[in-house]
Amino acid sequence: SLDKAVDDYYAQLAERTTVAFAYSNVPSNNIPKNGDSILFSTIAKLSIDNPSKTFKNLDSLTADQPINGITIYRGRKADSIMKDQNHNSLTPPNLSLETPTINLDEKDIKSLTTKVIISMSSDTLDLKVVDSFFTNELHRKKLDLTHNLKFTNANGDQRELDSSRVNKNHLETLSKSTFLPKKSTLKVYFSNETKILLKRTLGSIVISTLLVLAVIGSLFYLLTIIKRQKQLSELKNDLISNITHEFKTPIATIGVALESLKDFKALEDKDKTKNYLTISNTQLSKLNLMVEKLLETATLDSDELNLNKSSVDILNMLEVLAEK
Repeated sequence: SLDKAVDDYYAQLAERTTVAFAYSNVPSNNIPKNGDSILFSTIAKLSIDNPSKTFKNLDSLTADQPINGITIYRGRKADSIMKDQNHNSLTPPNLSLETPTINLDEKDIKSLTTKVIISMSSDTLDLKVVDSFFTNELHRKKLDLTHNLKFTNANGDQRELDSSRVNKNHLETLSKSTFLPKKSTLKVYFSNETKILLKRTLGSIVISTLLVLAVIGSLFYLLTIIKRQKQLSELKNDLISNITHEFKTPIATIGVALESLKDFKALEDKDKTKNYLTISNTQLSKLNLMVEKLLETATLDSDELNLNKSSVDILNMLEVLAEK
């Protein structure tokens, strides 16, 4: 913003401090060569206004007061006078920085004498004008900051706009504009407006905080799920191990009873056969009971559990339990 304010200041200053004169449709032998010509008398009338450092009579040079054979350029138009299509280029062919000498013919020299550019440069700044441009830039960016400008020229002389605007705890920045005079600096001091900065960044801070809290909450929730899944996995492994052991015991018992009936001729002894069959029947009942309990457990974990409701005599059930 400060650099743009400085650029706008010098752009406005150039429009008031630059004037160019160019001869058009005038033979070179008719160009006046002494101070009695209209051109030189017109230039002589230009006076410098010391306070504003500008040409005081520049506004009088208008198309309403034409000078015969002379074209007047003002402000930015004077910068393009050398590139005017109605004038020949002043750049000699094969010109480079390494060329020790430049060969100019008579035509080029005559072309140079037909154009006069007057521009006044200043080594000081009008801080009030720069401040107005800078304030407009702050308003355009919706910033309401108290500030102060400080200019230091090449000799070390300093000028401030208003030192009372900013307190000791200030912020500062330096202009990097190439339009500033050589070895001079322009600084702007800001008041440390913490409230304004917080107000502009409060939305971003709140959103960032909410996002951070959401990420942290998601991580804790993920850790809880992982821990629960680990516990379920351990319970599942224990359950499979126990079920395998409980199923294997009756199956092995039944297998031994059948093997005894087959290999040890127990079929010939009715008591042994009956005993082995009783053992096998008991183990099958136990195995069937475990399968039913396993199915009931699986049903309880599902959402499709159907309950069969029936009437029960509570007194009779209590008497039966008491007798046992």
